[in-house]
Amino acid sequence: MKETIKNFTSKVNLETELKNVNRLEKSFNKKYLTEFVHEGKLYFAMLKDYFTKEYQEISITSIGIIIFTLFYILFPINLIPNFLPIVGILDDVFLLGLCLKVCKDDIERYTKWKISQCNI
Repeated sequence: MKETIKNFTSKVNLETELKNVNRLEKSFNKKYLTEFVHEGKLYFAMLKDYFTKEYQEISITSIGIIIFTLFYILFPINLIPNFLPIVGILDDVFLLGLCLKVCKDDIERYTKWKISQCNI
């Protein structure tokens, strides 16, 4: 799985996407996703720290799930197109909630680590 994620991230130029957090805010700045902006930023920060090898205490499964979730939400063409009123956002909200639930432990550990880095 680790090799699959490396191949995927090299093809989509993850580094460029990680720098473009404003795009995330625009994607999340929809009626039903605004409360998830903080989590989205946290996902980007976690991925950035993982790929720069500053933080490695996250499972490769969580990395894969987070990458998939962010790309699914950032790109408007997905299972239910985002241009459809209300319904187009439901799949994004569902996927984000699922990601939060599945990766909860890794996200909590990362958040504690990030806070400890700021209090040095």
